[in-house]
Amino acid sequence: MAADKPQAAALEDAKPEALEDAKPEASDSIVEASDSIVEFSGPATGGPDKCEALDALVEVSGPAIGGPDKLGAGFKRSSSGRSLVACFGDIEVLEDRPAGKSKGKSDGKSDSKSYMIRRISDGKFDSKSGKKEPRKEPKKIAKHSLFCIGINNPIRRLVIRGVESRWCDRIILLCIGINSVLLAIEKHRAPPDDLQNRVADVIATILSAIFLVECVSKIIGWGFRVYISDAWNILDFVVVVSAVIEWIPWIPFGGLGFLRLFRVLRPLRSLNSVPEMKVLVNTTVSAVPRLGNVAALGVFIFLVFAIVGVTLLNGIFYRQCHETQNPTLIFSSSDNQTQCWEWVKIGDDKLCGGAYLCTHVEDGFETRSGYCGGHEFDEGGLAPVFESPLDSVGPMRGGGIEWCEGSKPAKVRPELDFIHFDHLAGAFLLIFQCMTMEGWTDIMYYVKDSFSFWFAVLYFFLLIVVTSHFLLNVALAVVDEVRDDFDNEDEAEPETEHTGSWAAGVGDDEEVEKELWQDNGAVRFCTWLTSMPAWQNFVLLIITANVVVMMMVKFPPDVVLDEILEYINKCFLGIFVLEMMIEIVARGPLGYLKNYTTLFDGFVVMVSLIETAMLMASGGGTSALQALRTLRLFRVLNKFASKNPKIAILLKSMVGTAKALKYWLVLFVLVLYICTLMWMNFFANTLQFEDPDTLAVSIGRYHLENGDEVVSPWCLPDQSTPLARKRQDWHFKQDCIPRAHFDNFGWGFVTVFQIMTGENWNSVMYAGMRATRANNMEWAFGILYMALLLFGQILFLSLFLSMLLSKFDEFRQELQDEEEARKRLADEKKLRLSSSLKEADGVGSPSLGRWAQMSNGMENMQESHQSIAALYKMKELMQRSRWNRPEVTRVKPMMDEEMEEEESSANENAWPHGWSWFLMPPEFPLRVVANDFLNRTVDIKVPGFGKANLNVFETFILLCILLSTVCMMIDFPLANPENLVIKTVRIMDTIFACIFIAEMVLKLVAWPVLWGEGAYLWSKGCAWNWLDFIVVSVSVMGFIGDGPSTLKTLRILRAFRPLRVVKRLETLRNIVEAIFNSMKELGVLLIVFLLFLLIFALVFMMYLNGTLYACSENEVWFHRDLGDPDFERFTMPLCLSGAGLASAQVRGEFDEAADAWNVSAATCGQGAHEGFEVAWQRASPDTPICVGRCDPLWRAPFNSTFAPPPDLCPRPYLTAEELPHTCSEQVAEHPGRNTYKEEIGFLYIEKMQAFYVVPCGGSTALSFTGADEAKTGAGWGSNLQGGSLDSAWADVMGTPAQRMSCRQQFCPDVDEGRMARCKHESEIHPNFCADTCGKDKESGACKSCREEYQAACECPDFCTPLIKDAALCVEQGGEWQQVLSQNFDNVFNAMLALVEISTTEGWVNSMYAACDTSFSPYVQPLRDTNAPIWMFMFVMWILLSFMFLMNLGVGIIVDKFMEMRAEGKDNITPSQRRWLKSRMSLGARSTVFNLQNLHLLPSWRRQVYDVVEHRFFERFIMSCIVFNTVLMALVTFPELETADTAWWRNFVSGANYTFVSVFTIEAILKLLALQRNYWKETWNVFDFSCVFATIAGIILSVANTGINISSVASVIRILRIARILKLLKFKALRPLNKLFRSLAISLVKLANVGVVAFLFLILFSILGVNVFSGVSTTGSDTFNEHANFRHFVNAFTLLFRASTGEAWNEIMHDLSKDQVDWFRQGSWCTPAELFDTEASYYVLKEKCLIDNPNACVVDLIPGWCPIPWMYWVSYTLFMGLVIMNVVIAVILEGYEETKSSDEVSIIETCRTLWGSKYDRDHRMVITFPEACRFIVESITELQKDGSIAGDRIPEIDVPTTDDTNNMTGCDLSRFPMKFAKALDITPRNFVTFEAAVKQVVRFAAVVESPDDDDVVPQLDNCDSQLQSKEMKKILELEAKKAEPGLVPGEPLASHIAAMMMQRMVREALARYRKRKQRNRMGNAGDCEDDEKRKLELKRQHDIYLKCIARAIELGATTGVRPPMPG
Repeated sequence: MAADKPQAAALEDAKPEALEDAKPEASDSIVEASDSIVEFSGPATGGPDKCEALDALVEVSGPAIGGPDKLGAGFKRSSSGRSLVACFGDIEVLEDRPAGKSKGKSDGKSDSKSYMIRRISDGKFDSKSGKKEPRKEPKKIAKHSLFCIGINNPIRRLVIRGVESRWCDRIILLCIGINSVLLAIEKHRAPPDDLQNRVADVIATILSAIFLVECVSKIIGWGFRVYISDAWNILDFVVVVSAVIEWIPWIPFGGLGFLRLFRVLRPLRSLNSVPEMKVLVNTTVSAVPRLGNVAALGVFIFLVFAIVGVTLLNGIFYRQCHETQNPTLIFSSSDNQTQCWEWVKIGDDKLCGGAYLCTHVEDGFETRSGYCGGHEFDEGGLAPVFESPLDSVGPMRGGGIEWCEGSKPAKVRPELDFIHFDHLAGAFLLIFQCMTMEGWTDIMYYVKDSFSFWFAVLYFFLLIVVTSHFLLNVALAVVDEVRDDFDNEDEAEPETEHTGSWAAGVGDDEEVEKELWQDNGAVRFCTWLTSMPAWQNFVLLIITANVVVMMMVKFPPDVVLDEILEYINKCFLGIFVLEMMIEIVARGPLGYLKNYTTLFDGFVVMVSLIETAMLMASGGGTSALQALRTLRLFRVLNKFASKNPKIAILLKSMVGTAKALKYWLVLFVLVLYICTLMWMNFFANTLQFEDPDTLAVSIGRYHLENGDEVVSPWCLPDQSTPLARKRQDWHFKQDCIPRAHFDNFGWGFVTVFQIMTGENWNSVMYAGMRATRANNMEWAFGILYMALLLFGQILFLSLFLSMLLSKFDEFRQELQDEEEARKRLADEKKLRLSSSLKEADGVGSPSLGRWAQMSNGMENMQESHQSIAALYKMKELMQRSRWNRPEVTRVKPMMDEEMEEEESSANENAWPHGWSWFLMPPEFPLRVVANDFLNRTVDIKVPGFGKANLNVFETFILLCILLSTVCMMIDFPLANPENLVIKTVRIMDTIFACIFIAEMVLKLVAWPVLWGEGAYLWSKGCAWNWLDFIVVSVSVMGFIGDGPSTLKTLRILRAFRPLRVVKRLETLRNIVEAIFNSMKELGVLLIVFLLFLLIFALVFMMYLNGTLYACSENEVWFHRDLGDPDFERFTMPLCLSGAGLASAQVRGEFDEAADAWNVSAATCGQGAHEGFEVAWQRASPDTPICVGRCDPLWRAPFNSTFAPPPDLCPRPYLTAEELPHTCSEQVAEHPGRNTYKEEIGFLYIEKMQAFYVVPCGGSTALSFTGADEAKTGAGWGSNLQGGSLDSAWADVMGTPAQRMSCRQQFCPDVDEGRMARCKHESEIHPNFCADTCGKDKESGACKSCREEYQAACECPDFCTPLIKDAALCVEQGGEWQQVLSQNFDNVFNAMLALVEISTTEGWVNSMYAACDTSFSPYVQPLRDTNAPIWMFMFVMWILLSFMFLMNLGVGIIVDKFMEMRAEGKDNITPSQRRWLKSRMSLGARSTVFNLQNLHLLPSWRRQVYDVVEHRFFERFIMSCIVFNTVLMALVTFPELETADTAWWRNFVSGANYTFVSVFTIEAILKLLALQRNYWKETWNVFDFSCVFATIAGIILSVANTGINISSVASVIRILRIARILKLLKFKALRPLNKLFRSLAISLVKLANVGVVAFLFLILFSILGVNVFSGVSTTGSDTFNEHANFRHFVNAFTLLFRASTGEAWNEIMHDLSKDQVDWFRQGSWCTPAELFDTEASYYVLKEKCLIDNPNACVVDLIPGWCPIPWMYWVSYTLFMGLVIMNVVIAVILEGYEETKSSDEVSIIETCRTLWGSKYDRDHRMVITFPEACRFIVESITELQKDGSIAGDRIPEIDVPTTDDTNNMTGCDLSRFPMKFAKALDITPRNFVTFEAAVKQVVRFAAVVESPDDDDVVPQLDNCDSQLQSKEMKKILELEAKKAEPGLVPGEPLASHIAAMMMQRMVREALARYRKRKQRNRMGNAGDCEDDEKRKLELKRQHDIYLKCIARAIELGATTGVRPPMPG
């Protein structure tokens, strides 16, 4: 279509300029020029067909235009070789001309097989968004689609325009979104005819048709080959084909059900539309192949550990304790005719055979609880012995007789069916699980009990270090490397986003409008007020106070305090409303809404007003909306940030980092979504088990109904009891389904997220494997779970961590630079202002008039755009008195340095500066002697390091510290004080304490105390002296024998003594100081973390306080079971005891027919209720019933109630003798037990453990209905409502219910003030009586309810009131107890729980418990009641805390460590570093070849040597090693001894003997060839040891010596595994070799960091032993006989376990139990003051309290014990998040060094080439020309291998000469100078191997830096730049291998330069003589020519003299004499 003439004219005029502008970008395509034209033309671009403008251009400007598209051969072609073929719509078609073809004219019929298309609008400027659209590369399409449709086909053109339209992409994305939603909302538990699923299927079919149309359209438009060339299109094609297959009716889809899985991949297409997402996907995909080497290394490490486990630990998980030592043959109980073997297990679920042997020791008596036995094929001596003549019958052991039911050896735990050492697959899965550090400690404890304590510790500790700490972090380094590569590719693109855009307002003072929106007095006043710092600080103070008030909320609520807090909150709300109004007046409504801070404040205020109105309407209470107020704390933080640049930088960096991670978050959610859909397809409705906790037996989804199999998505309903028949809703139909399942999208999504965080992922895997076991698919799905964890946790979360650290560092560095620039600018402004003030005021003091002028002039200063607040500050400053004028503050900094110098010089010797104890000056004789003693040194020789200067005193103290630490490690509180070792250790501790006291006194005498250089307590580095001072002071307390208990408790601080080692070792001190230096930035991060922690804690507390409680019994009727879900009417009828205090009994039972509770058949006092004569019933569901129990922590000063009656609560035990014993019955029967004093303890424990469910006060609703009926007492013994006396009458006599009430029994005397307070509380309590009294305050039920609460309130220490479901629970015999160890009852507990969750420990169980709550206390939780809310909240907290904030801490620590390492390194280049490392590696190599001078050997020995060194011989041996390893890996347990497997056993046995023979022959041949040199190589010694031990074992077994060598033989077989490491020498495995070398480098570098970590582990272990060694281990799954603080070894093991995050929080909660918790648990603990092992050891020993300790943890005040959580939180944060991350940093550094340098492979390549080609006799020298060729060839080989980078070097011809006088054999004059300049070799006859390899390494450095001309000088000068110690070590190593008597010569380049100068001189001399001779023969008569000839000769002579001088100069340096003149 042609354009209009005006448009054409405009284009005609615009064409030259547009084309001219487009010339620089002509290389891209013709589109840019056309875009410029279209943009310039204006109206022509607005039509629907954007090619109109281009057509118009062509019509006007192109004379040679033809063809249907008006584009001919004359049209301009791009420089890339593509010409425009066609244009239609918004699409251009370009010719895809292959490279190298001529760019001739095209007639539209190209020979290429494809075209290129793209939109014209790509790359244009979008006026709406303000950004330029990214220019896309042209898209390739086929020339003929489907081999028949050309580009000119109108249908194809229409299709192309459609599929390339942006609306097409948008519609498809919309369809994908709809399809994704449909997949997510699919109901897997719904019946087949569910309407929602049917509608979703119809919509899915329509969407599939749309996708099919899209697929066909793209194939038609692009061509099929082009379509499938893109991976995304292949994905689309597979999805569409799978959908089409579903439509085909004659294809049975049951076998193709897996095709439906491809539907879940469809959302991935949405990634194609976002470039940033595509980059992330490409990064992830690119990381997979790079992780291949890490995966190979992991498989190798897994294989080694698996073979060790399979060889030594097979079958150990069958070992259990039995009642008899061996099985017995009995008749079966079923028919009494069939015999079976009976071997009854004890049933303690413990393994035996190792550390546990079914025995225990009490009070010196060993008690056997059973006999340990294992599987029939157990090779560890624990196999059962079948004592029967049938043993030899049949191939099976036991005579072929079956086991009796329950007697067959089986594994203890169900998960051990999958993770075990019985075969390789199980071992691999076990090791993989341990690598993830989830559940590994349980396996270690299994191995401890069943095999060996020390083996288990060493095996699993090494496994964790190698796999978790090394392998996973190497994977992180690889992912970070890939991410960094992609970032480097994107660096060229300009960044339009600045820090101000993503961190606007963070850390800045709130700005005030520059201009007043209304000019009146009110606006001015409000503006002035809001700009005042005092007002701003006041508002911030009110915000902080408001948050503090909210933090005071707790459960159970303090009603009076809550009432006060409510009034305070209203006052705060009034202040905030006033602030809002002032801000609105100051800023104006529009300005108020534009400011985000004020807008948010206004939103919070409005919400608070609405909330207050709602609460007032509902009668009071609290609301979780109050948590929104905590967000105001960000204003406080923002204020701090404005004052502290570090906080501002951190906050801005966090905001920028969070924004930069938005695309990762979207991709992460998308991946979670897809994985969830995939797992739902696999496991929906399949995870059903008889016991969902143990996953014991899988039920499956198929059940029998009427003989047919049907699919049941729900658990089969229980119909056994009336209560079970009442519970038939969906909440109870999930009892067989584990909490982590995939039956719906919500829980599936959370479960996948749980797996990716690694929390209890193994339990989910066990469930999936057991559910698919029936189909023999368990291992396939096990691999699937492992793949999900690898992809999610190791790959995807590693990418997140890499991006997080990278972006955080980038933003922080940018902000730090900006802050430094801002400071410089501010300093310059201050300097200019000071100068102007000085010029204006002069030197003297200014007058008041001048100050007034300056203050008035400040109002006009607007240059710096300061706010009104800033102007106010400056004006106020200028109005101060003249004594505070700016000159004082301006002049002082200028004189600070001079004044400090003068002051220091003046006070250097003045008292008390430098005086010791203010009495002794520095020259005092005693101080001189003390200093001499402290500074005395001696010189010693250290092997390998030379001489060292040693301080005698410090070395002695260091030795004492180490010995003292060992003594503390040996000692433990439970040790026998009379034991010789313990007595010696404690005496030594006293001696060391005296030594350390003397040391401190000596230093206090020698050094100043507070003032002076090197003051002990106040100088640089004095923190270490303070540590010494505290530790020594604690040692002094150790001499206090019977001092206060507090002082004795402080003695545990002696455990800090090992830290004194750090001070005295510089390397350790540097690491610790670097760690503590990072604490500064971590402190800022901690503030931010605590802020978010407080916000989330308040939200969680508002909703969950009092809700995480449940009934301990399941068979309990709750309100919802009784048809009263709203708690309106039902209360349980009870019968009370009329004689003594006893718990009430339930009266009646539930009548199913009447659907109500029936009491007609039950009468109090009769039948089952005999002795319980009083009938009583609560007035309403929210009327409390009390649980009465004694309080062991009751103390008169701390409690407001009076003492309870002694018959109910007797006095506690006061001495150790009164403690009851804990011995078993066998030991307790010994004489002298159960003394009278112990009876006191037993009685006390019995009373403390007892609890009574009784009325709180005894009133009922009838008590307040009428006095007459009450006085008659009608029915008090038989009436359902109980006794009903008038209140006045009750005061005199009291009803039986009142006499048996909790208040009357425990608190008969109550203070009147408390009674009045409790009466007031009963009227305002938010929970008790709120519903009843809310309906009618004058009703009897309300009065009775308040009476009952008042009674409970009057006895708070002994009566606990309960209502609703909690009341029903205790009334029916249950206990209302916490669901979890954590709770959210107060802000402290909530913050502690969230800290635990932030480490991912226990967050899943906490989420499950929260999902079951109903937002109301005292209500029984119900499964998934509020699941969506809490799933979202917990996932959000995990993302924020664990994944974001915690990892930021990791980044800070790693960066600080890297900075510390960088500070300790020399300032040398990478080339220099590689050059020096190669020299070090070459010098440290002891031998190059294991045998040298082969030409001197006998012929037979040479032949043997050639055989053993031949590559085929080595490959054969390696093949044998690999095959032997494979055979070892194929071991299975149990190995059945049947005829079918006999051939395999014979084959394995024969193969083992064959391998022994091969390895023996190898050793013999090497011994013959190498002889003494054989023992110089470590591998040879190792091989010989294996061979010798194997032969010895065979001889012993054949000789029938009776010696059991099975364990020895197993160990020997395991040692052979190490030989597989030899495979790393092959080139194909060189990447693996690099990773192994990085492991070795990391281990070396971990020495110092490992020592620091070890010292802190020792510190915390000693602390734990001294504090927690006596705590009971009963009743806990985490703090038990395996994990405890009994002694140092157990403590160290436990703390190492905790450093991996294994259940540290549960151990903390177990240690935090006080006496109340122990008594309520049914146990007891000994008070810490009575558990004194020093004073009462033998008393405690006699009571078995030493063997079974049960001490309480020391509490600071009764009921408050903060020591456990302080200990564990500090340990977890310090060790788990600081020390372990430094270890990670070291490992990453080792990987980086291995990646950047490959000196070992360089030397090995040189060695191979040297021995195979240049020096086959191993003479270790070659000629100089050969050395030059060797260097060149080595570089070429290394470049081929990829060991060194750089361009390939050309072939260098080494010129030789036959001159006998040339000692090098090389013509140096023709030697390439460029080659020579890179070498520093000296030309001589022969060159050694070390010299040649040094030149290879040097030349490699030059080759890798071709553009750096300074490489050679850098290599020459690096020796002088290196530290003296390292350089000295290198020179010593090189000196050992230097040739004796060799005098160093000049470098090769100098020789070549001298030779070249000699040649130049000779040539110049020859030319001079030739010209001179020619001139003599010329015409001498021509004077003029003669004069010219003389000048020419003089010039040539001068040149000659210069050449001679240069040659002499070079000759002096090279030793080569140049030719002399003449």
